[in-house]
Amino acid sequence: MGYQHTRDCHGPSALVGLPWGISDSKTFMGYQLRCKKTSEWRTHRLERAYPYLYLDATYLKATWAGAVRNVALLVTVGVSDEGHREVLAVEIAPGERTEGYRGVLKGLVERGLRGVRDAATQRMLERAYPKSGDQLNLGLTED
Repeated sequence: MGYQHTRDCHGPSALVGLPWGISDSKTFMGYQLRCKKTSEWRTHRLERAYPYLYLDATYLKATWAGAVRNVALLVTVGVSDEGHREVLAVEIAPGERTEGYRGVLKGLVERGLRGVRDAATQRMLERAYPKSGDQLNLGLTED
């Protein structure tokens, strides 16, 4: 993937979220299972239409191109006609730039994204509603 989380971990079990004292072979099997499930989620076909998309990013420190840097974790949430919210994509990018979002959206279209009528980013919403406070709560997070 080209990045590595820099937080202190105490052994390979901690890296994959398994309890302490598990053998390396069981840790590796757990890691493989997580990788498989993550890969399946990242590539699963989108079966319903998502008329509304919300794109945002959070930043974390990671080793990128041999140096510790802030990298963007780009998140795309789709809202169905029934009002159901679903995280559609989570991708790592060097920053919150148009090219990164373009890549995320291209991947979603390849997975079957359709029916989009409107999309917004936090920055767009802050420009439209400048006096709304630090962040707008669109029902995507708990109060």
